[in-house]
Amino acid sequence: MASTTRSLRSNNPLPKQSLSALELFLKVKKDVIQAQQPTYLEYPSIGPKTGAYVALSLDLDPEIERSSTSINYNSLAQELTVVMPTVFHNAHVSWIKHEMSRALVGNFLTLAQDADFPG
Repeated sequence: MASTTRSLRSNNPLPKQSLSALELFLKVKKDVIQAQQPTYLEYPSIGPKTGAYVALSLDLDPEIERSSTSINYNSLAQELTVVMPTVFHNAHVSWIKHEMSRALVGNFLTLAQDADFPG
């Protein structure tokens, strides 16, 4: 029977991080803004504090928000990922807008009820 050596994550040294939180934030922001098509951006070896801080900062940035990106930091893999959506990712948005207008025209919803929905 083969034996495997296990160790706790807390006992393993963190990988060397080459960018500061600000440098990483600016790099990711630049990459997102310059992306001309749907893409998947991956930034490995990001420490937990930096990764969580950068992910939150990106989420709060208006320019990043306008690009409808999905931002994720995986603390186990110590990896920050950003997904630039395709048209398919946002297909539900146009569908729900269409259905809401049909609900108004068909008197299924009143204007007051429609005003309660975001968007």
